[in-house]
Amino acid sequence: MANLRGLRAVLQDLMANIEFRGKEVRLSYMKFDEAFSYFMSFRSEAVPSMLVDRHQRKIFVDLICNETHGIPVYILKRNYIVMKTNNTDLELLFEELLEDRELRTVGLSANDIKDMLDSLDSQWDKKVFKVALGAKLTKTEQMSLGLGS
Repeated sequence: MANLRGLRAVLQDLMANIEFRGKEVRLSYMKFDEAFSYFMSFRSEAVPSMLVDRHQRKIFVDLICNETHGIPVYILKRNYIVMKTNNTDLELLFEELLEDRELRTVGLSANDIKDMLDSLDSQWDKKVFKVALGAKLTKTEQMSLGLGS
């Protein structure tokens, strides 16, 4: 039961509407560690050391990605959880991804970019993704990630 309550808390956060640049948007994404902390907070036996336990993180990933009882999400490099929905504010997500220092130190490869593009449903979303990335990268960086021509 604690697992379901934890997943529900994550889902509620993913579905929250926020005010951003004068408009209300559905965030639809959150940092993986934040989601994992929400999830673990509903388990009575949870102790702080469990937040860094690989096995507990694997259990969380298995539960949240479960086709029957999980939440329809993408997990980006174990840094972000993004709902599979048309309501995700991609501009806000890409800005945060590009400003995330931890993600920058890990680095994005051309394959990572290709996987992200392949996960987007519409051509418009793919175009917004490329424009958002292009605004923060040099031409050389764009070319190395397979975004330039």
